[in-house]
Amino acid sequence: MRLSRRRRRAAQDTLIVFAQAPVPGQVMTRLVPPLGPAGAAHLARAFLLDVLASCRSLERVRLVLAYAPRGTRPMFAELAGPAWRLMCQRGGDLGQRLQHACDRWLQVPGDRVAIIGTDSPVLPPEFIEQAFRRLAEADVVLGPTPAGAHYLVAQRYPSRRIFRNVRWRSEHALRDLCARARRAHATVALLPSGRDVDNAVDLARLQRQVHSMGPALLPHTRAALDRLSAELFVSSGDAADLEHHAGA
Repeated sequence: MRLSRRRRRAAQDTLIVFAQAPVPGQVMTRLVPPLGPAGAAHLARAFLLDVLASCRSLERVRLVLAYAPRGTRPMFAELAGPAWRLMCQRGGDLGQRLQHACDRWLQVPGDRVAIIGTDSPVLPPEFIEQAFRRLAEADVVLGPTPAGAHYLVAQRYPSRRIFRNVRWRSEHALRDLCARARRAHATVALLPSGRDVDNAVDLARLQRQVHSMGPALLPHTRAALDRLSAELFVSSGDAADLEHHAGA
């Protein structure tokens, strides 16, 4: 019998962080206003840095940063550091980009992939660890948000049917994903609910949450929020925080 010279690697857990380059006018546009294009980009950069730092605490997990758009690899390499592998997002809509990422890293039986974005800087690493554990019993794991979207999606085998015809970035996204998984005969497990920062109300809530945490946690997000609050105070002459601008 002829043996293959190539040795199959061991199965591995992979965390993929999807990130958009923090360029004014191209990122966190739902926060313009109140922040303005430059302020939203500054906050997006802070979110990215804190998410990457938090995820580096995960043990025995391969870390991958999926960036967009093309041509921004040097920027992300400088921001991420050597702990992260880099890949460019490929595909048209979010579903195609998620599918490409899963196909890329689900190569060996037993591989497992979890994907998050950078809009949830307070996401506990324990939720990501829980997602990998739940994949021992479920084919797909989703992290729901109160708005009906998701902050995490995880798979233990590639399935092209799950990410098709999903109404992304809407209150229907989670329901659509669950329905697509069922049609693909995949079992689904849900994590505890979490929140993205999609609008001014979410931003005001995040500000309160960050300032209730220890000063060593989320240092980039904390500094960005303090700076943006000060700038809004100077420009408006009103409240020295973001809550007023959220209408809360």
